[in-house]
Amino acid sequence: MNGKKMVPWIVGEPWQASFPQSLFDTEACVMVLLSFFLNENLQILNVEASTLPTVKTNPNPGETKGISILDIEKLSARFGKELTLDCSQWTEAAGNMYLFQKERDEPNTQEAHSEWYNLHFGFYHSQTTKVKLYDAWKADELKFRQEHWANYGEFTGSRYDQAFALSEKQHIMMAEIRDMMATNKSPSGRDNG
Repeated sequence: MNGKKMVPWIVGEPWQASFPQSLFDTEACVMVLLSFFLNENLQILNVEASTLPTVKTNPNPGETKGISILDIEKLSARFGKELTLDCSQWTEAAGNMYLFQKERDEPNTQEAHSEWYNLHFGFYHSQTTKVKLYDAWKADELKFRQEHWANYGEFTGSRYDQAFALSEKQHIMMAEIRDMMATNKSPSGRDNG
């Protein structure tokens, strides 16, 4: 190991995410789960890179061999599946995923690729009720990310506004249902009806 490549550890400086090549290779073939972008999991991806489970891809047209990519299914058992993060973890992972996608920007594209992620995550970050309504909107957030990964569609703010408004209504409805169920129970746990 080359000791001249060491970097100083500066107390008080925030941890900077580093993304291994295996993550770039994997994202080019399959959508990497948001949970992989938690600081703790990125550290594992960097430190344990050579021992993590992988799968072989089919060769691209014109190529004779596939490449090894991270086994998302096996690693998700360790790192967590989509929709298992709490809002704080989502915030951490979203920031790291944005930085990762920024590194995937092609030259001379004015960061068009990462800008979608900036707008996407920024929409949810800007909502004043994001923490309270997290369980109501997190499935929509995932759906938008999956759609973008599969179809590379543009960011459309009106779709987000509409989905978030429905999430707010769903949250209110579910709270009303829980309240009704709680008032219909007697102290013994039996229905009053």
